[in-house]
Amino acid sequence: MKRIFAAVLALLMVLGSITMLASCGAKPKLNLEKAEENLDDADYIVHYEDDEDELSFTMEEKLEAYDGDNSITIIKYKKSSTAKLEYAELKLKYDSEIKYYENQIKYYEHIIKAYEDDLKSSEIDDYEDRLKDAEDYLEEIKEETTFGRSGKYVWYGTMDALKDTK
Repeated sequence: MKRIFAAVLALLMVLGSITMLASCGAKPKLNLEKAEENLDDADYIVHYEDDEDELSFTMEEKLEAYDGDNSITIIKYKKSSTAKLEYAELKLKYDSEIKYYENQIKYYEHIIKAYEDDLKSSEIDDYEDRLKDAEDYLEEIKEETTFGRSGKYVWYGTMDALKDTK
């Protein structure tokens, strides 16, 4: 009985640590009017909305900004339970995109290795280019993409845009 209790307690401690570490990501400025000013000062094209008639019935505020390479969207929902579900959907989409590109990389590596004798050099070059593009894009997604949730707020975009909200 003591071993079971100790194992359960240890598992809860590990899960708590993982949850704490996972939630310690960077956060944007959550005062969206101030974030709008900061992004505007950084030469982003910014759209801030807090008019109920213009927003979804689930939202209180929404900020979207982009400057070409960088973008950020921050939404304040009326209920934190809605924000939690929206965040879960974002996480699934992100994880799915990561897995897609990881699979593409495996596929191109397989084609190049398994069919090297059957392919023309131009076809091999084409697959090597596709492989390089998939690797670059995967690295970019992992390094540049940010998303998160804090209470009623959910955000997603690039790290540079997130930093520029502050």
